[in-house]
Amino acid sequence: MTEQKFLRSLTFLFDMPVIAILTALIIFKRTKDIKSLAIFILFFTLIPLTSWFYFFKKRNYKQYRRVSFITNMFSFSTGFFLLLLTQSNKIFIAISLSYFLSGFFLAVINASGYKASGHAAGIAGPGISIGIVYGLIGYLFLLLLVPAGYAKIKIEDHTVMQFVIGAATTIIITFISFYLLRVI
Repeated sequence: MTEQKFLRSLTFLFDMPVIAILTALIIFKRTKDIKSLAIFILFFTLIPLTSWFYFFKKRNYKQYRRVSFITNMFSFSTGFFLLLLTQSNKIFIAISLSYFLSGFFLAVINASGYKASGHAAGIAGPGISIGIVYGLIGYLFLLLLVPAGYAKIKIEDHTVMQFVIGAATTIIITFISFYLLRVI
């Protein structure tokens, strides 16, 4: 396997649906709310994973990225509102609000021609969420930004600044989401 293929594979390992299911399982350990877990996994992992089929069929990363953003915005908004309407666990609602707002913000930025990193956002938001719930030890999840950033920058999907902007904006949005839902 060439270095480029290995790094591309690594980016799928650190893609939002994979990180979302890890986050959901870590948070579930604290909340024990099976309804919230099921809704979250459906709308933040399973439905977003469908865009992978597009990539594996077309092998066009630029088009995949667009399909992924569209799929995610539909799925994130639906998941957030469903969690809200079913009076699910506030932590899961806060995380879903963070995904929804971050996705919307990144979609607007990307539509304007700047390519802020969705991978960075997909790790930073969950990392902050886990940190809020579990304290200092939870923030160690943010260390996943290092290999993900390395891979995305090395294969020239993003610059350092695009990766930093994706992470930084999502960190802010996640804190706001948790604050709005009075989790912090």
